[in-house]
Amino acid sequence: MLTNVPKITDHNHIPSEFLLLGTYPNFWEPERDEYFYNFKGTHLVIFSFSTTKKGKYMTNQVELPLEVLPWVTKQLRRFDTPERLGGIPSDKVAETIEFRGEHIGISCGPCVGGPDIPGYTVWNSARKDDFFDTVQDYQLPIPWLDSGFRDFWKSMSDKFFPQGWV
Repeated sequence: MLTNVPKITDHNHIPSEFLLLGTYPNFWEPERDEYFYNFKGTHLVIFSFSTTKKGKYMTNQVELPLEVLPWVTKQLRRFDTPERLGGIPSDKVAETIEFRGEHIGISCGPCVGGPDIPGYTVWNSARKDDFFDTVQDYQLPIPWLDSGFRDFWKSMSDKFFPQGWV
């Protein structure tokens, strides 16, 4: 049974069961921050919002089991490591795992951050994106990872899993 994670509907009124872990500038709109929360010790919640030119307030929320933090850190290392040294085989583009009934995956692609901007997508097939009616996912473009986001993600992981992925 999935943990019910409430939707954040306003960045000025965050429910008390959410603990802010940090903020990081959005890859596509660096002037806009994304917010990273821990929900009751079980989930990482990535929240962002924007206001359209017509003044409509729009939110996005991705919910992932907290264990995804060290697992993604390990998978990113494996994608960067040659197969002969324990890396992901060159013909494989995704890894998946189950956490408490939630099917999580990470895949690499050549245009994750836009045309010709490679990166990774972390997805949770157990939870639906409210806006697009697809699975919830989160994009990690390589230029963003390499400009500090990889370290930010690892710092969140180290708060909860100082031993890393065991």
